[in-house]
Amino acid sequence: MIRHILASLLLGLTLAQDTHFCNDGWELYTSSWAGEEHHSCFWFGERREQVTHDSAKLLCNAMGGFMAEVPYGPHLNNWIVNKLLEKYEKAVQEADTRRPDYGVQYWLGARDFGHHNDHLPGTWMWEHRNTSIEWFDWGDNEPNNFNGQNCLSYLHYESIFGFSEFKWNDWDCDAPADFICEIILD
Repeated sequence: MIRHILASLLLGLTLAQDTHFCNDGWELYTSSWAGEEHHSCFWFGERREQVTHDSAKLLCNAMGGFMAEVPYGPHLNNWIVNKLLEKYEKAVQEADTRRPDYGVQYWLGARDFGHHNDHLPGTWMWEHRNTSIEWFDWGDNEPNNFNGQNCLSYLHYESIFGFSEFKWNDWDCDAPADFICEIILD
């Protein structure tokens, strides 16, 4: 009798438990569409882990994920930007930053496979999903293809009034930047 009560209690606790979790250091993102919840985990690289786009891809793969992608519109983009702003505020910059701060960038998992500039956006693709980018959150005067920039990053901007934001930037794939990894749970 006691065995059945304990088994029922254990089963009840197991069913009541939140089964969506991320490993230490990863952030859980939850979204809903078509009446169902979907969950992903995101890793935001540390400040002194700047690597090339291809190295970031390898590091994310080694952690069981891929470089973060923002294929479905602004909700996830805003969530990531808010996480980056929280991370940035904790780091407290010593320099007086105005407009783009090219030293604070985070790779996303996208590339342009053709020519682009601020008048012709190019053919940008999410690498893991192998889909075209359907919407953009470019910073001012981006993309500009300066010296053949074909990879996508979040770039930190700060206004003269001290407001911070992260916007999309085309960046040289061989230049160093921080990175964001993603794992889809369901």
